[in-house]
Amino acid sequence: MGITVLPPDVNESEIDFTVVYEEQAKAFKRRPDRPVSLGGKLRDPWVPKIRFGLGGVKGIGSGALEAIFESRGQSPDGETSDGTQQPFTDLFDLASRVDLKRVNKGVAAEALVQCGAFDAVHGALSVDRASAHGAIEAALERGRRASADRAAGQTSLFGLLEPAQARAVQRVGGSGFPKVEPWDLKEMLAREKATLGFYVSGHPSSATRTSSPGSATPARRRSRVARTGAA
Repeated sequence: MGITVLPPDVNESEIDFTVVYEEQAKAFKRRPDRPVSLGGKLRDPWVPKIRFGLGGVKGIGSGALEAIFESRGQSPDGETSDGTQQPFTDLFDLASRVDLKRVNKGVAAEALVQCGAFDAVHGALSVDRASAHGAIEAALERGRRASADRAAGQTSLFGLLEPAQARAVQRVGGSGFPKVEPWDLKEMLAREKATLGFYVSGHPSSATRTSSPGSATPARRRSRVARTGAA
């Protein structure tokens, strides 16, 4: 059908697959008499894409999913928000906000990194999947300390700042992420398939032609994979 399949996203994905649209495309009016796809070509001016759901990621149980969605509905200091989602800024932010007792220790965090669920937020920090994978233990340890501090009613230095300021300080320069050799495309896709069941960001056949930044590949390649059903 020519519809692009997007990797899971820790801030945007729901449990199931969802349809997402490009914001700028919503300015165009749809014609109800025209099909979304015809002859294998996408004709919808809103440019629909399929966002992979977190419920389809192997290694993330129902308890972990609930903890992630609950934390997205809370402010960074743990207070319940007014229903608006509070995006995670990186792996460390997620580990500090979720209930780690419900997140299968490092299994869920590893699965989220390997499937590309942090690509959007880590891309802004120039952090690839290999670096994020190398930071999992440190992130979990920081999360355990944050959880213990909350339980003891203590406030860290960051807790003295406004929530937005605290998150900005913690994420500057992607601090906490080790400098490691990025995964090549073949390894990145192998890890991706292990967690999702098939390839989303690309296909191994393109490994000899494309170097991998450790994050997502161009949308046209994802679109081609979606059309051919390659896995």
